[in-house]
Amino acid sequence: ENGIFEESVSCLGKELYLFQAIHQEADVVVENIDCIRAMTGIEKDPAKSVAMTNKAMDFVALQ
Repeated sequence: ENGIFEESVSCLGKELYLFQAIHQEADVVVENIDCIRAMTGIEKDPAKSVAMTNKAMDFVALQ
């Protein structure tokens, strides 16, 4: 779940601004995956680890 504070929502051109409330445990899952890879030596290149995680979780950059 992700709560967005209605009073904080605004747009400036193509940019969206808002304040959101995310459970702390939801905020660190992907970082933990990358950390486990680094600690176990599965992937030594941080950029490659992030790319692997992003692909596995189907994360894409917003356009």
